[in-house]
This record gives sequence, structure tokens and C-alpha cells, in this order.
Amino acid sequence: MSSAIYCPLPSALNPNGAEAQAASLGWARRHELLPTEALYTRLEKIQLGTLGARFFPDASADALRIATDWLVLFFLTDDLSERPEVHPIDTALLLGRQVNVLRGTEPSQRDVPMGSAFEDLRLRMTSMFSEAWFARFADKVADLFAGFAWEAINRKNRFVPHADLYLEARKTTIGLSPLIELADADRARPAGTAARMRPDVARLEGQACSLVGMANDLFTYARELDEGDYHNLVLVLMREKKIGAAQAEELVVGMHNERMRQWFQLAERLRHDDPDEGTRRFVTALGHLLRGHLDWAYENGRYQVSPTLPPKVAVAREEGSSG
Repeated sequence: MSSAIYCPLPSALNPNGAEAQAASLGWARRHELLPTEALYTRLEKIQLGTLGARFFPDASADALRIATDWLVLFFLTDDLSERPEVHPIDTALLLGRQVNVLRGTEPSQRDVPMGSAFEDLRLRMTSMFSEAWFARFADKVADLFAGFAWEAINRKNRFVPHADLYLEARKTTIGLSPLIELADADRARPAGTAARMRPDVARLEGQACSLVGMANDLFTYARELDEGDYHNLVLVLMREKKIGAAQAEELVVGMHNERMRQWFQLAERLRHDDPDEGTRRFVTALGHLLRGHLDWAYENGRYQVSPTLPPKVAVAREEGSSG
């Protein structure tokens, strides 16, 4: 049996998750984001309200609803970018127009219904958060959508990136960066720009993106192998090292766990010793994103967790002991 995915961070849950889930489903229906009732049922099964509640356990009810609505758009655009019948140039143009709407351009008729949802999100975000914060959020969404387009072009050309290139790109395509901005927005003492540019804090943020990307790839590689989509670290290593799925899975679990130990050591030092309260709270917020993704992935209906992975995430501080 494969080693456990190591995560020494505690679970947390916002009590407003169920309300956010219902509100976001209603929001998706009002904007007619999906063409069939079956797709709304599928969206409900993903439990994005629970994901938002695990990501943002301390967020206000209004901020949690905004975050959950963004998660709806994230998953829908991710799925759209992976549709083989859509040419990658068309994907890139569509996603680029949504970024423009997010930045203030009026949506056109060809962007209905998605454009109206992005416009609504922009209006609500700018009424709640600062202009400088929103500009950072929009920039992170633009980077994410550029990553989606890169993956779509690779699929069209049957190009499989090597591991180093994939790992660097995965920091963006996993989609954690916009969520990090949301985690740093709805707090009385957000981490300042200068604090987040410090090498140790920036390293912690980048490593968090890598860790969620690795864990996500472990949860999804069996499905992506069936679909012929090689944007997955397990599948990249299978091809690059000419090894089987179980061996590649074990390698990725080991990479994840070693990086998690490094992340946790640095995070604990900053949480306990850094003189800036905003920085300490930011580090805690990153931990909620890491742990929340793992908890949700084992619970939701989107991912089929590999049968060789353990049914529980290891939560002990020392590997080999049970949580």
C-alpha cells in the first residue's frame, strides 16, 4: 500500500458552508451557467460550499459566498478548457475576454452567460475589498487562465512537458493563487505587500501551490490517464522515468511529504516568531488552504481517489503514527 499523504495541519470548517453552497447554486442558476439540470446536479455533488468552508474557516458569510462563487467559475472554466472539441485558440480568447470583464470591460453577447457572472463577481468584490487587492486578484486570474490555455495547446499538440517544466507551471494551473488573495482579503490585519515579498513568506506561498498541485495530481491521475491528459505529475513521471503507475505514485507521495515537512517547519517558525501579526495570520490561512483541499478531496464527488492511496490523510506530526 502506498505511503500516506502527510499533513500535520488541523482541519477547520466555516459554519456558513451549507448556506454558501445553496447560495452559489442559486447564483449559478440565475446566471444560467450550465445548459442542463444534470450538470447542476453534478455541480451540487462537488460541494464547493464545503470546499470554501474548509479553505476559509474564519471568513464572514458574505466573503465566503464570494469565494464559493469564484470556485464555481474556477471549476467551470477549468472544465471548459479541457474540452477536446474546443480549439485551444478559442479557449484562450474566451478566457481572455472573461479577464477583461473582470477588469471592467462590459461583457458582450458572445460571452453570455459567463460574462455576466464575472461582471457580478467584480461588482461584489470591489464593493467589499480594496481596489489594490482586486487588481492583484484579477492579475492572478489572468495568470491562471493563461496556464489553462497553455495546457489546452499542449493537449492539442500531444505535448507532454518534462517534470521540471510541469512543476513550475503547476504552481499556476492548480489555481491556488487567486484563493490565497481571497484568504488574505477578509481579515482585519491582512499581510502587507512588503511582508509577502519577503523571501521566506514568498517561498511558503509558492510551496503551498506546489503541495496542493501534487496532492491534486495524486487524486486525479487515474481519471486523467483514462482521458489521455498527461498534465499530471504522476503521469509525467511515468513517461519520463518509464515506470508504472504505482511506482510513480509512490514517488509523488514522497515528494509531497518531504516538501510538506519543509513547509511546516518554516510555517511554524513564522507563526510563532514573526513580529508581524498580519504575517502570522497569513501563514495560518495558507495552512487552511493546504489542509482544506485534502479534507475536501476525500469527501467530494469530483475526484476518484486512487484505490492504492490510504482512506485517511495522515495528520500526525511524525510520519508512521496515526492521526
